[in-house]
Amino acid sequence: MGNTEMGIAGFPRSTEMFGGKFLIQSQVGSSGSSDACEAPIRIRLLTRAEIPGAQKLRFAVWAAEGVAVKCPATKKIACSHDHHSVHWGAFDGDRLIGSARLCIHATVEEAPDGHLFVHHQIPLPVASLNRLVLEKAYRGLGIGKALDHVRVEFARRAPVRALLATAVNRESRMLAFRKMGFQFLPGTQGTASWADNFAIYLCVRIFLSDEVPVQ
Repeated sequence: MGNTEMGIAGFPRSTEMFGGKFLIQSQVGSSGSSDACEAPIRIRLLTRAEIPGAQKLRFAVWAAEGVAVKCPATKKIACSHDHHSVHWGAFDGDRLIGSARLCIHATVEEAPDGHLFVHHQIPLPVASLNRLVLEKAYRGLGIGKALDHVRVEFARRAPVRALLATAVNRESRMLAFRKMGFQFLPGTQGTASWADNFAIYLCVRIFLSDEVPVQ
């Protein structure tokens, strides 16, 4: 399984699991032009010093798409969960073009948007998938799917019993969650904590006992 070292938040970092094998050949280069030279998009864990770049990327992408981001003067989307989360980035060369985050929690209430999940029976501990962002020019290449895959696998090996997520009201994103084994909770909808006009829908994946490694 590749060389392993202690990564962010004390979790093992494996270049094979969390980076090396997720090389996506893209026709989109650093300029965002589809006729740029072909280059691999690399996905790897972010360092603490790189997290502010992910926070700025969230703002730049979502604000450009018309999301009413709270506190726009900061030019970033950040919260306290960023400090204890594990973050991945997708890079075109040295440029960050996508990122995603995973948090692990002892209780449902601790999770981002956890108050929306508390009335449901969810086994503990839990992890939450959130803050997936990708520049528009790089969508449709499987990068978002790869960022989802590394986070789900990371949570499974942590291990946790359940994964929480909130999906935006887009058919493609909701379908992606269903393909990953998530179930949408009926009648559950909320608003993103970082935007006033962004509806979110709750979903959960429960790991079966044979999916979780024996410790």
